[in-house]
Amino acid sequence: MESKTPHFRICPARSDSEVNTAASLIRDYTNSLQMDLSYQGFSTEMENLSTYYGPPQGELLVAYGLGPRDAALGCVALRPLKQHLNQEIGQHPEKQTKSCEMKRLYVSPKARGMGLGEILLKAIIHKARELGYAEMVLDTLPSMEGALRLYRRAGFVGTQAYYNTPVDQTVFLKLDLLKDAEL
Repeated sequence: MESKTPHFRICPARSDSEVNTAASLIRDYTNSLQMDLSYQGFSTEMENLSTYYGPPQGELLVAYGLGPRDAALGCVALRPLKQHLNQEIGQHPEKQTKSCEMKRLYVSPKARGMGLGEILLKAIIHKARELGYAEMVLDTLPSMEGALRLYRRAGFVGTQAYYNTPVDQTVFLKLDLLKDAEL
């Protein structure tokens, strides 16, 4: 599923090298947050990226530049939302939608302002639809104003918390994947 845009190449991370590249980008992202993500099981996630985000129910995408060095510039991932989480947010088992969670959307500082965040978001939404998901959820922080604008432009709306978090003011959003894309 490699795709090219005028300035970027978006590829699924499959090989060990590609997964390690994604891991490096995710570490850059989490370091920029300056907060402890242990409540999300971050160490286990990093040790098992291919399992957490790999096929057949997930995806881990890496964006590369098209220059001579082909540098990795960003990433995004999706995984199935655990069924028990659907029940926790009030969905009755017979009415549960097939939901996924978008995680770790990150664009390196040198690639910001070029539309790569939107390109990665479109790519992961496309993949979620391709995998048959009906809804995508995510969480973010109110301080991530650019990301919030991007998500809202794409059609994400506020939703109730789908997991317990110790981080005050976490913003929870969802996107109906069965509607036409807004981006």
